Amino acid sequence: PRKFFYRYEQRIRPLAPKDDKLRRGSSIHRALEAWSNTGGDVEAAISKLDRINEYDFQYERALMVGYHARWEKPPKTLICEGEFRLKLVNPESDAASRTFELGGKIDALVELL
Repeated sequence: PRKFFYRYEQRIRPLAPKDDKLRRGSSIHRALEAWSNTGGDVEAAISKLDRINEYDFQYERALMVGYHARWEKPPKTLICEGEFRLKLVNPESDAASRTFELGGKIDALVELL
């Protein structure tokens, strides 16, 4: 009861550090957003990476340099963090299900020409 009171009624959260995987995902996401918003400026993207741990920073930096080398400039973004829903299709009849849908959130949908 005390834990519930502090967490949900008082809205007090523990000061635990983020899990490494979540932290890395957030760091890369910020860098990719900066890269996209600046038209492909890899140095601006790298400046947004976390510098908590030098090994992780160099790893994430290498990811961004590789991403930039692969794409050179950001593709046109059609949807960013958009929700989607679609009917599941029966493979035998090609008919959409009246009962089942697939739904979720997509990070980004880009146009590649």
